[in-house]
Amino acid sequence: MSLLVSLSQMKARLRIDTSSADTDYTLLLTQAQTLVLDYLRQRYDDGTWASTVNGWTSSTVPDQVSAAILLMAGWLDAHRGDDDAKLLPGQLPTPVESCVWRLRDPGVA
Repeated sequence: MSLLVSLSQMKARLRIDTSSADTDYTLLLTQAQTLVLDYLRQRYDDGTWASTVNGWTSSTVPDQVSAAILLMAGWLDAHRGDDDAKLLPGQLPTPVESCVWRLRDPGVA
C-alpha cells in the first residue's frame, strides 16, 4: 500500500523545514501508517472492509485515519527509544487511538 499521508504533510505537521533526514522521516511515516492500520485489525485480504482499506489513497483516506497517522508519526519522532515512554502491548498513544476508535472492529480486534 502506498503512503496515505505525504512526507510533506508530515513535515509540515512536525514543523520540519529541512530535507536532510527525508529518508529517515519516510521510514518513520511508513511505520506510523503500518501501526495505525494494524491497530484497526482489519483483514486486508478478506471482505468488503478490506477492499475499502486497500482502496484508500491519499485523497480518499478518512480524515481520522490521516490524523492518527500524523499523530503516530509525531509520537515516534519524539520517542526514538532514548526515553522512558512506554505503551502496553497492542496499545497506541491515547490521541491516536481516539482518532480511529470508531473505525476499529472489536469483533476482529
